[in-house]
Amino acid sequence: MREVFAAPEMSDDEADARYRVFIREYEALTRPFDDAEPCLQRLAGQPLGIISNGARKQQIGKLQRAGLLKYFSVMVYSEDVGQGKPSHRIFLEACRRAGDAYAQCVHIGDDLEADVAPSRSLGMRGIHLSRTGESPLGPPVISTLNNLTEILQ
Repeated sequence: MREVFAAPEMSDDEADARYRVFIREYEALTRPFDDAEPCLQRLAGQPLGIISNGARKQQIGKLQRAGLLKYFSVMVYSEDVGQGKPSHRIFLEACRRAGDAYAQCVHIGDDLEADVAPSRSLGMRGIHLSRTGESPLGPPVISTLNNLTEILQ
């Protein structure tokens, strides 16, 4: 908070108070994309997972507030393996927890460097979720999660 507000003299109490305001507003404004839940409903019954560099508590809170947590059976966070994406360790741990070989796993991500390139380099089916529909890495690419079930068939 001291860095954000360029106020190195800010007291710990003031920094904590400002952080609490930020988190409260951030959490209140966090919403899933409109295509997220319909996609997850179509995939219900299949093992689905989350791989995230975000803090576990914060990410689970987001999923709970969005009503999406119930869809996921595997969740791996960078704090679980000591390294985050793009490290192969976090992808391999997710596959291990899912009980599948990485060649049988699909990873959907919106970040080329952290999601798509590392999952593809492991032999996973890395799908680029590019809301523009363009991807310098080439297919598979989707612009909306509404197209995911088609591309998975």
